[in-house]
Amino acid sequence: MAKIGLNFGDKLKIADKDYRVVSDGLDLEALLGRVTWRRYEEPIPYTVPDETQTPDRFGRYPEKPTGEIKWEDVSIFSEAQGKTLFVSIVDMPAYAIEELGLKLGDEIELEDLVVTYSYLDRRDVYKLFASKIKKKGAGTPSQAKPEQKVEKKAG
Repeated sequence: MAKIGLNFGDKLKIADKDYRVVSDGLDLEALLGRVTWRRYEEPIPYTVPDETQTPDRFGRYPEKPTGEIKWEDVSIFSEAQGKTLFVSIVDMPAYAIEELGLKLGDEIELEDLVVTYSYLDRRDVYKLFASKIKKKGAGTPSQAKPEQKVEKKAG
């Protein structure tokens, strides 16, 4: 039988799961508008089934953390959406986020932002992932002012 249906985008492996990416057709800057910092939420650890415990009635074992971190969750405020959103930062450890010295209301930028879609527990779930976060307007070393050279005139 032929496969009939809509293509909801490619899947992207993030940490240990595959997520359906739907951001390819979206204008993310228009969707989020001006984005400001709210707070650091928590690290999300990898987990494995704890087979030393009794499984639930569906045969699933409780999860236990492995000690490794999948990503860091942060909350941001989107002016276009008019609400606080949660973003998972996958390529930046907690200490690097804290070193940015972000304060409530600081304007930020999200690098490599993707929107993913999942259907869980009979509901649609959209999740935001970004590789890194930075303070808006914070220059990188390559953007620093070049030093002016003073030339002495022969005379």
